Amino acid sequence: MLSKRLVSRLNESKSRTILSIAPMLERLPPESQRFDDPLLPYSKAIIAASSGLVSGYLLNFTAYLTLGGAGIVALERALAFATASGSVTILDGAFASAEYAAALNHGELMIDAVTLQDAGLCAAFENKGMTPILKADSGKYPDCWKLIENHLIFRDESWAVISAEQVTRGKLDFEKALRDYLTEFAR
Repeated sequence: MLSKRLVSRLNESKSRTILSIAPMLERLPPESQRFDDPLLPYSKAIIAASSGLVSGYLLNFTAYLTLGGAGIVALERALAFATASGSVTILDGAFASAEYAAALNHGELMIDAVTLQDAGLCAAFENKGMTPILKADSGKYPDCWKLIENHLIFRDESWAVISAEQVTRGKLDFEKALRDYLTEFAR
């Protein structure tokens, strides 16, 4: 059921692209670095500029965690901002323990799917309303979502995953950068 709902939501967009957001402090544009908590304005700028151009967002848990509690608050607010725009949200953490399912289902984190290391954890996350996505393809689980290299795959469906940082190249004029990149990518 969760998989069908996620496919349906991703297909509502005309795009076959998922935007990965994994901000690194030293690479943020100067416009974002002037804030006490630069990850939230950076993430919101990317989401605002790309909403409608991509199917969803893959936010990197570890990148936000580098700022500790402030980074997790920025992640929570970025997820809420993406969800409010109607976008699919995927938390990329390659979680390796079922305890994360309960922790991620608590509070205000608005997550449609999570990346996992082990297929044995799928049920724990599904029971908490999150679609599990495996970060490896062993061939054993044909009906599971997979994130392999730069593609999100479910059965015969596929979405390209591109990095926001790769697209922006240190600039905050993200909408123009993304349109240029997608035009080049489509060739």
